[in-house]
Amino acid sequence: MLNRITTPQALIPRSGPVSWRQELLSGQAAWLPKLVVLLVAGCVMTSLYLWQASVISTMRTKAMQLDYEAAGLERENVRLVTQLAQWIAPSYIDGKSAALGLLDASAPLRVHVTQPPAPAEAQRDMTTGSVALWRRLTDWLP
Repeated sequence: MLNRITTPQALIPRSGPVSWRQELLSGQAAWLPKLVVLLVAGCVMTSLYLWQASVISTMRTKAMQLDYEAAGLERENVRLVTQLAQWIAPSYIDGKSAALGLLDASAPLRVHVTQPPAPAEAQRDMTTGSVALWRRLTDWLP
């Protein structure tokens, strides 16, 4: 008798296992399974809501970080465009070349432009003229 598992008689319903289940679903205690189902459904819905709120918060944080990085890149782009505009300005180039001694700032810059060829010369074969022009332009190369 010591090894035998006994169930207290108070826990076993008198009419059998089928009737206590029916009584639980339709009797005075019928609210208990409904309450359990509602609590489980509420817990599931709450956990889904918190998970979605966490995902949204993470995405919002990443979006704010990307916006901050984009604003930084735009500022860097504006700075570089301004610097490029300064570097290609003729006054800046003249000033730098004068500072390096490459150009006398007071001397005017002169460019010799040849006259365009006459119409009769332009109609002739340009291959020999082109080769001669190319040699004239590149004769200073090693």
